[in-house]
Amino acid sequence: LVTPSRGVHCVHTLAFNRDCLADWVARHNCCPMKGCLAPLARSRDVQQDLALKAALSTVPESIDAVWLRRVNGLLEMSIDVSRSQAGPSERAVPAVLEVVDLTQEEG
Repeated sequence: LVTPSRGVHCVHTLAFNRDCLADWVARHNCCPMKGCLAPLARSRDVQQDLALKAALSTVPESIDAVWLRRVNGLLEMSIDVSRSQAGPSERAVPAVLEVVDLTQEEG
């Protein structure tokens, strides 16, 4: 995920690469997220999620995956510790990496 983006009216956490989402919206006039009913009439209704992009930039390159969820307007991001990195007796437990307040305007 290089340019995390979603529709201006979307409320889900899931983001798509901007160019891919803009191409989808130009052809289908809707969000590709199953269950999202946000109106996306044109590709210019796609906006980049700069807070998510900044948060993802803090993830070390050695990490293959992170978990994201929104709780009360805050984005929680946790590292996915894969079983290949954990020993055989260790459970793969996500560790909270950062919480980003998405309710604040970027200036």
